[in-house]
Amino acid sequence: MSTAMDEEVLLCGFDSPVDDSGRAFRALLNAMAHPGTVFPVLGPKEHPALLSDAASAVLLTLCDYATPVWLGESLDVAEVRSYLRFHTGAPLTDQPARAAFAVLDKGFEPLGVERFSPGTPDYPDRATTVVVEVERFGEGDLARLSGPGIETETTLAVTGLPLSFWEDMQANNAEFPLGIDVILTVPGELCAIPRSILIETH
Repeated sequence: MSTAMDEEVLLCGFDSPVDDSGRAFRALLNAMAHPGTVFPVLGPKEHPALLSDAASAVLLTLCDYATPVWLGESLDVAEVRSYLRFHTGAPLTDQPARAAFAVLDKGFEPLGVERFSPGTPDYPDRATTVVVEVERFGEGDLARLSGPGIETETTLAVTGLPLSFWEDMQANNAEFPLGIDVILTVPGELCAIPRSILIETH
């Protein structure tokens, strides 16, 4: 006699966890080293419908048993929870300030920087990294970025961010070295906005 557990279909993660996570990690390193630049990333072939392959690649690469994950309301569903637990071992938390990583789906409003951990003066690396799913790069609200990793300045256009996003990030980055880091994801691509850069909007 079958049970609900027997009938649950568990989605696969990376085909080759070591090699695939290594490639995804290099894409993440490049993105953090070059803020505002969009990089391709190869995600798992199977992932929850509510998560893009790029967001899934970030989580499967960075999360483990020691990194609590907080999911935005629309993502806090059984399929996503079981996928992360099985493939990463990461504990899930309902307290954003305790999360090492947080994930927000398209259409969230607002970012709510203050609810996440900005780190501490002694341990700024304990800040939350927030993965934000967006609609597309190259169109939409435009911001100018400058600072470490950017030779002069670069522009980043993103569709699918709430109106207050860039203002929230300006306030966040003004607290450097404290503050959250953000990774924007669309299918097959990602882009980083670390707390260390200066943001100007048009």
